[in-house]
Amino acid sequence: MTKIFISYSWDSPEHKDWVFFEIAEKLRDDGLECVSDHDVGFQEQRWTNWMEDQIEEADFVLVVCTEIYLKRYRGKDTDGGRGVTYEGAIISQTLYDAHCRNKKFIAVIPEAGSFDNVPSILKGYNIYQLPQQYDDLFRIISKQPEYESSPVSPSIKTLPVKKKLNNPAPTFRHNRLTNPKGNFFGRVEELALLDNALTDTDTFIIQFIAAGGTGKTKLLHYWLDQHTELSVLAWSFYSQGASEDKQVSSSPFFDFALEQLNAEQRTFNSDEDKGDYLAKLLKTQPCVLVLDGLEPLQHATKGMRGELKHKDIRALLRSLASQTPDSKVLCIITSRLAVQDLDGRSHVKTKDLHNLITADGVRLLQDLGVTGQKHELAKAVEEYGNHALALSLLGNILVYQYDGLVTQREQIAELIEEDGDSTSRHAFKVMQAYAHSFGENAEGRLLNLLGLFDHPIDKTVLRWLREQQIADLTAGMNEREFNRAVQSLIKDHHLLSQQENTPEVIDCHPLLREYFGKQLQTHCPSAWQQAHECLYHYYQTLPKQPQPDTLAEMQPLFAAVAHGCAAGLYKPAYIDVYDSRIRRGNEDFLTRKLGAFSDDLAVLAHFFSPPWSQPAASLADRDKAVALGIVGFYLRALGRLREALPAMQASLTMHIEQKNWQEAALTASNLSELALLLGELTQAIDYGKQAVSYADDSKNEFLRMGFRTTLADALAQSGELAQALALFKEAEQLQQQRQPYYPLLYSLQGFRYCQLLLASGELDTVIQRAEQTLVWSKEANAGLLNIALDKLTLANAYSQRAVRDHKLNDQQTAADFFQQAIAGLEAAGRQDWLTRVLLDRAAFYRQSQQYDKAQQDLNRAFDIADYSGMRLYLCDYHLEAARLALAQHEHASATQHHTKAEALIKATGYHRRLANCQELGRCLTKLSKT
Repeated sequence: MTKIFISYSWDSPEHKDWVFFEIAEKLRDDGLECVSDHDVGFQEQRWTNWMEDQIEEADFVLVVCTEIYLKRYRGKDTDGGRGVTYEGAIISQTLYDAHCRNKKFIAVIPEAGSFDNVPSILKGYNIYQLPQQYDDLFRIISKQPEYESSPVSPSIKTLPVKKKLNNPAPTFRHNRLTNPKGNFFGRVEELALLDNALTDTDTFIIQFIAAGGTGKTKLLHYWLDQHTELSVLAWSFYSQGASEDKQVSSSPFFDFALEQLNAEQRTFNSDEDKGDYLAKLLKTQPCVLVLDGLEPLQHATKGMRGELKHKDIRALLRSLASQTPDSKVLCIITSRLAVQDLDGRSHVKTKDLHNLITADGVRLLQDLGVTGQKHELAKAVEEYGNHALALSLLGNILVYQYDGLVTQREQIAELIEEDGDSTSRHAFKVMQAYAHSFGENAEGRLLNLLGLFDHPIDKTVLRWLREQQIADLTAGMNEREFNRAVQSLIKDHHLLSQQENTPEVIDCHPLLREYFGKQLQTHCPSAWQQAHECLYHYYQTLPKQPQPDTLAEMQPLFAAVAHGCAAGLYKPAYIDVYDSRIRRGNEDFLTRKLGAFSDDLAVLAHFFSPPWSQPAASLADRDKAVALGIVGFYLRALGRLREALPAMQASLTMHIEQKNWQEAALTASNLSELALLLGELTQAIDYGKQAVSYADDSKNEFLRMGFRTTLADALAQSGELAQALALFKEAEQLQQQRQPYYPLLYSLQGFRYCQLLLASGELDTVIQRAEQTLVWSKEANAGLLNIALDKLTLANAYSQRAVRDHKLNDQQTAADFFQQAIAGLEAAGRQDWLTRVLLDRAAFYRQSQQYDKAQQDLNRAFDIADYSGMRLYLCDYHLEAARLALAQHEHASATQHHTKAEALIKATGYHRRLANCQELGRCLTKLSKT
């Protein structure tokens, strides 16, 4: 008979009882001899000898790993019993002598235990968590295989040969997809599409579009399981929240991907660089990239529906869509919305994933254990809309409560509240039945707990909430009930799942979280509020420093803000956490130091309902106006100009109502710059005038000087050059009065003035001014943007002088300054200004007949300007593209670009470029006659 010995520590009387009743006695009941110190009385031999004998004689030694056991095993708990320390020495020595060939020792973890408590020498072998993996353990020690092998066939089956991928590197599989329970049925067409894409040189991206619960993730999980030979990088954005209107950061995905791929570079000058770098890294070997549940990163509003919010994700997909077959990366996207940025791409295939066909729905119910006549099963499938999630839930509840009889589905009541859309309503109907069935039981309350979150959650957090004993939620629930409820929802009802590599993290379908969260908020608002308040305080305590220095260290503070706002604690969440610990006041730590604009925006979204129209009513009026202004600035920095506009406008209105003229002037100036980028020149001039007026009211001399140049710039772009020149001169007089030792306009204000002077041909004057202001900027450590703008001014001035005077030295100087300006603007994260310098350098390359380089800069500028809706830059792009085409004798292309530029000038009032456009048109007309 197989003999088992149990090595464990006396952590507590309860733990000692658990080892005896749940392990030793259970093994004896199941027919195995099991020895422990529970039933050993007076020992004639020394205990050390007894322990050595038991370990030596046992066929298997079960090592019950807890935190205390590990400390004693390693000799670090000198106050406790020495038995574990002695047994640990025997175990380690035995494995050492056997060259770590282990045939005896098996680590087991209690249900609430942790893999971290397993001694290092045992971590490389099988580890079992009890009681849930008892059967698996029992098969090993009783030598009962789960499967019986068939005899080997005398002949080898011949299979068709598939195309071999080019020199595949060693396989990696990093899969963060949720793992839905149950078997897989149907989807033959979709599986064939995926299989064919592996060898099809014409398919680089596949996107599956469907509503929630249709089975998108299940499809991908099944397909990946069939292709274990593939290198896979899979990420689920559902882990960051599933709603389309949620503001989600792309940083966790990129951090995960770069970490798993051992990337040498982790910081980037721009989001586009980050996306391009990851694409390049993936292309080093054939692999599959899965982006599951992309909709939180897409716009859901009319007019922008499906567009990506993040430039790094957009750059990644753009690069993958235009790759070459010899660097094949297959990217698979699932979303509720088709990615509009991929429209028209020749290597992208879009597949609408429909609900299950009735026959597959019947097979699904039967597989779950539902019985009945086939026509009744088919009728049930159709009654529930052939919806995969709804049918899975229906099958589970019928089996668990109604002996699996399909006819008993009539016992499931119709929805009391009209929740969800026509698709999700079927699933919500079964969830309602579950809620009624569970009532006040621990299972129902645990599902309500999960409704507090919109992402997978660690059981440690849930246990902490249980300990708070919140009325109508966790009050009266003990640890045993909690653990039983978790296992019941996983094993009996199949409503929860555990992540493969992190069993302490539990998850459920986003629609389940949505339903039970709404039920808790609606029917137990006090419990909802108290639970979120508890979490608000809990997450604040987790960072080691009051003001964390990295994004990873800041994650608990992001969670604190989310739960604080859900609890209605908007004001303390804003002041005590966001402004004090995340943003750090005017330091703007998250954006200026970490460049994390999208992460900051995701945190700010919690103070709005919906984003970005109305801040929370309980915020102070000043904080509302500031929050709106910050949001507008961040959206502009991310290239989301149309979204930034209403936020800035609302901020301006509030500052005016509060008679805060300084902030009103600043916001009006920002609005003028934004309107100018969008090609709304009339608005840009109007906001510029307001900025000047509010600056005068504020009595702030710096603002009075600076915002006159804002208005002057808007007037110059509209062709009002005389008015613009007068304002620049007035601004420089104010500058001389304010800082007589800096008598010239410098920084952004000086750059604007020099642009007007360059257009007038005053090249030498501009060079003298910019060289002086560059010295000042460097002496004052004025920042990346100011220095980059001075270098851009010098680049343009030397470039134009090289053409005028045919000086090669000027041409090289211009090239150097262009490169330095681009590096500085990329480091500053200013995509708006980067577009400007790319367009200017494209003209420089064209004039020096470096046409390929000119086209590269134009393409990059177009991508930024077109994505962001920068119509003035788009006009400049088409004008320069027409000149480049003309230089290469591509008259048809030149004419097309000229026509588009002409239309944009008319639509925007960009009259500064009118003469250039007319001259180009005359040239094209003349050429057409020759």
